[in-house]
Amino acid sequence: MSLLESAPTTKAKTTFSILCFLMALPGAIFAQNTHGTFTKSPTQFEQVDTWASPDLGSRAADEVKENWGLNGGTPMSSSNIFNAIAADDNGNLYVIGTIEGNAQFGSINVSSASGQTAMVIGKINPNGQWAWVRAATGGPSSGLDLTIRNNEIAIVGQFRSSITFGGKTGSSNVTNQEEGFVAKMDLNGNISWINVINGAGTQNTEFVEFGSDGSIYIAGEFFNNVILGNDVYQRRGSGEKDMYVAKLSNTGSWTWSADFGSTGRDFLDNMAISANDELILCGSFTERMTLSDGNDFSSVHSNHMDAYIVLMNSQGAFSGYGGFSGDEDIRAEAVAFNSAGFAFIAINFKDNVYFFGTEYGSVGGDWGYLMVSLAPNNQMDAFFSSEEDEFVESIAINKDGDMYFAGGELESGSFGGCDINLRKVEWISQTQFTLRSNRVGSASGSWDQAEMVYVDNKDNVYITGEHEDKLYFGGETFNSSARQMALVLAFTDKSATNPGDTTTSIVETTAGQMLKVFPNPANGQLHVQTSGDSFEAFDAQIRGVDGRQYEIEILAEPSSTERVINTTHLDPGVYFLHVEGTAIRFAVTH
Repeated sequence: MSLLESAPTTKAKTTFSILCFLMALPGAIFAQNTHGTFTKSPTQFEQVDTWASPDLGSRAADEVKENWGLNGGTPMSSSNIFNAIAADDNGNLYVIGTIEGNAQFGSINVSSASGQTAMVIGKINPNGQWAWVRAATGGPSSGLDLTIRNNEIAIVGQFRSSITFGGKTGSSNVTNQEEGFVAKMDLNGNISWINVINGAGTQNTEFVEFGSDGSIYIAGEFFNNVILGNDVYQRRGSGEKDMYVAKLSNTGSWTWSADFGSTGRDFLDNMAISANDELILCGSFTERMTLSDGNDFSSVHSNHMDAYIVLMNSQGAFSGYGGFSGDEDIRAEAVAFNSAGFAFIAINFKDNVYFFGTEYGSVGGDWGYLMVSLAPNNQMDAFFSSEEDEFVESIAINKDGDMYFAGGELESGSFGGCDINLRKVEWISQTQFTLRSNRVGSASGSWDQAEMVYVDNKDNVYITGEHEDKLYFGGETFNSSARQMALVLAFTDKSATNPGDTTTSIVETTAGQMLKVFPNPANGQLHVQTSGDSFEAFDAQIRGVDGRQYEIEILAEPSSTERVINTTHLDPGVYFLHVEGTAIRFAVTH
């Protein structure tokens, strides 16, 4: 479903340890210049081109089939879609989504009841073959999100009247009403338990995360009221819907719950969790937002959407909240964290968005996005904005701290109405980055869109989403027999596995001198050279992507302008060398 439609489903996940030091956000709307504890960062980010090829490549066809999208389906259906993807420790992929009619997954055939949708979950083994696929029975259903921890999978979604999956059944308390659900299963698709989110009116459960202790956090939207264990929450005023958050034990018992919403229109677009189980939820709203603890804050406009961010701790207490605004619709669609505790937020906007007194505009007054960084000290900066008519649906961060984001690019010439767009922000220092991209599209004005981007620990990048008609990818054409087909695309990040000539890295210091480090990656030793007369005092630090500082041992001083540093005590990975008032990125291998 597109962000341009009425109820988008957006995913943003990472598979890495998250360390979040975000502080509380007072109740304030940023466009009113009451930014709370947030301040404008003095950091000046710079986009540079460093490698010979800026593009991300598709995986070779003989290595793995790029598109694991289902075949079959009902013509003119708009319900075949994969919403989320995750991997286990052995490299198996798991996808969740929705089908309508018959669907073929390799040699496995599943189907929904005639004229209705069905939640579907499948496992793809490391060689690209479908290992198993499960489809729900009962009333119409949709699979919206999944997450993996150790040997367990938590899933969420929506159903009408009843849902049966893996021998477990959940039922609505009102006939023919749509409800949310959360369930836990093992890696073979066996269900342990299922809990239903009931209430008066429609409920859905859109996001799920495992906590560090195996607890399960869920979030969704509700109309009228929602029942979460023993807690009942009522919709505020005559607004369309409000949002809820809840924590369950690993065995499915309710731990706590909370809600928030406005008297106007609200959407929940994303949820992320840190390593210390702090939650961030984001989306869009109008009028006045009220939290279940009594705190509230107002939208700048009542006739279009502003964006919000809500922060909660592991005990269910609201610890911060605030928003962004513009002259038209604004949405906080995606968020992810790196291991150093920096949050990266994608703000999609119609026409423009205001950020600390600076206005960012879209191309042609249509959709654009602004990528915002939030440091652990609550300093914020906008480091990248769209140059095309495009939007972001999902963010993922790899083990080196580099960021992938995916969504759609509108009206891209002969490729049609909307193409899938994947971009990567690759950090070459703490303030400099290079931007890489790959676009996947169709002809005949069709709509192709990413729902989620996911990266594993080998820098394989996966996209789930939907496509129409013919999809061109990796030198192949994939035909859709229905109006909308689910897909999974696999990329190999060539910039991560073979980034051209990286034997030497060079940056300019704050004093205007050139700093060179080599070999990069380092294997035992790292040479550091300055273009200045000498290193007067070699005051240097090495820090990991998580901010941890490491000891520096000088092995040799071949000249006054060169030092040789020991790297044998550093684990393989990416680091930053801080010297001469700047930071330069290097890698370590053994």
